[in-house]
Amino acid sequence: MIQRGLYLCVNHGYRLLKLDQRVAVKPTPIIAKKQYDHVFFDGDFDGADLGTIVCSVHCPSCNENAMRIGIREFLGNKVQTLISEKLLSEEEVLANGIADKYTFGDFLNYVTKLGGTAEYVVAECGNCNARLLVVASVRETQPARYMVALNGVWIIT
Repeated sequence: MIQRGLYLCVNHGYRLLKLDQRVAVKPTPIIAKKQYDHVFFDGDFDGADLGTIVCSVHCPSCNENAMRIGIREFLGNKVQTLISEKLLSEEEVLANGIADKYTFGDFLNYVTKLGGTAEYVVAECGNCNARLLVVASVRETQPARYMVALNGVWIIT
């Protein structure tokens, strides 16, 4: 079951949802193949800028809706949590390119093609009601230079 978020983002054509049971994803053409695919911010920012950085995402189901999701919505929602809470299997995450597994000793993380921690939102398209898993990441590429990239969009079944 998916619970509806507390608010509707009317001007942006989507509704944020919260997962509360296991889901599966369908493969999609909206996915980063190389490190710098789908970069939507490159520069210096601080906490105040988090409200202005947005990712424009087209719904892969209807291709009619361009949702503008703020980067603030992604932060703290790690793909690793989806796996640890058994909402999505590690096999699905790796096979569908949602994230890559990164280990160093006992440290485990799931990262995007950009190299940052894979973070997600679950959104419902305001046009066709498709439920979408949208994954992005933030990475400091040089001192005080950050990149933010969309890793991909998957339809949730």
